[in-house]
Amino acid sequence: MSQKKKHRKNRNRRVDVRKKTTTPFVPTIAVVGLRNGQEARVEELCGGIAKLKFVNADRSDPVLPYADAVFLLTRFIGHRWTEAAQRSFARNRIQLIPGGITCLAHRIRLKAAKIFLLNANSAEKNSDTRTH
Repeated sequence: MSQKKKHRKNRNRRVDVRKKTTTPFVPTIAVVGLRNGQEARVEELCGGIAKLKFVNADRSDPVLPYADAVFLLTRFIGHRWTEAAQRSFARNRIQLIPGGITCLAHRIRLKAAKIFLLNANSAEKNSDTRTH
């Protein structure tokens, strides 16, 4: 059988790469300003809704990791962290948290849900435009 005929024969068997993935999107959130031992408590309160990256605010250089959003605990950080976040992230991706751990966990859950929904809607729109 020639190469062309084989190609035509297998055309309908191809897997559509554009189909939705079965793995859910998990947003990544950077958290700056927690004290020793608080990371585990925040992880527990958030229940795995987001991948959390904790940054030690005592570092001399304010370098933030890649993330979908950043949360700054204003009680324990200096202005240099706020300025670094404003240089690295859009304003709607920066959250200043004046409260404690439960307030932080609540805000993380809300932001993660919002990011998840935005990503799901954009993926749905992309799949709709490809099918037409």
